[in-house]
Amino acid sequence: MLEFDEETHQALMDACLDDSTKIIRYMEEKEKQSRPYNLTMLILALISAIGGTVAAITGVMTYLSQLS
Repeated sequence: MLEFDEETHQALMDACLDDSTKIIRYMEEKEKQSRPYNLTMLILALISAIGGTVAAITGVMTYLSQLS
């Protein structure tokens, strides 16, 4: 029986994969890498939206207080 080291075994297994499987694996790895970035952008967008809402309410309150 032939025995291969781990690196050779992995190279043979990768060579047996078809292109669609390689593309799917690549996309899954990229998705895992982009999750922290996407979460950070979501948090920053929420903070910006809350800040904009507070600024709009403050502006309306200031305008209404000047009318009276």
